[in-house]
Amino acid sequence: YLIYVIGLGPDELGNLLFVLIATVIATRLASLPLFLWLLKRVHPATIFLVLRLIEACFVPAFFALLKVEWLNTTLLIAGAAVVGGITQSPNDMILHMLMGWLIDEDGVKHNGLRREGMFWACNGVCQHLSEVVIALVLATFSWAGFDPKKCAADQPSTAVAAIEYSFLVGGPVTLLALSLLAYLYPIRGARLAKLQADVAAMEARRTTRMTGRNTELTEPEEMAPSLAGQATEDMLVPPKSLQSR
Repeated sequence: YLIYVIGLGPDELGNLLFVLIATVIATRLASLPLFLWLLKRVHPATIFLVLRLIEACFVPAFFALLKVEWLNTTLLIAGAAVVGGITQSPNDMILHMLMGWLIDEDGVKHNGLRREGMFWACNGVCQHLSEVVIALVLATFSWAGFDPKKCAADQPSTAVAAIEYSFLVGGPVTLLALSLLAYLYPIRGARLAKLQADVAAMEARRTTRMTGRNTELTEPEEMAPSLAGQATEDMLVPPKSLQSR
């Protein structure tokens, strides 16, 4: 977008990427304590939904403002990085919380058998499918007349428009789809409370079984020294016939 729509050169692009990456890292780290506090009080799927809606509203506005010539591009990039860093900061935590509850519920249904590998394998398949979607988006650029042998200034207007609308329209649509998925996440409210109670009860039963097994294993070890001690005592004490003499 910055190269083909805005028309930035390599030097400007390198500087802006540095500002973007540095600001995103700083804001993600700075906002972590806020989300650690918030995730203890609000369902993570709700937080994810709100953050994606914020991004869906912000993305088209940001890309549209980049085309305004009198606005400072560096400040716009820095502002976008701040918003992006904050909204993306809790994504990994939210993913593991939501996935963890799914694995816990599946484990309760299967008598404590946890199938983490299956769930994370499905997650990996979905992530790899996203690369197919990216390839299809790049294919639309080619269909619109994009020629990789030409420089940015010589690309046809249809190719530039395809690149522009993939950001202005494709980005918000993707974010809205993610918001819908977060809204449809099923483990909430009473269902979540029941799951947490079932997991606690299952862990209590497991602890009781483990304690019983450890007790059974340690009892023979405790009996062996006592038997040895009794045998030693019998050897030291003379028979009654000898005592009477």
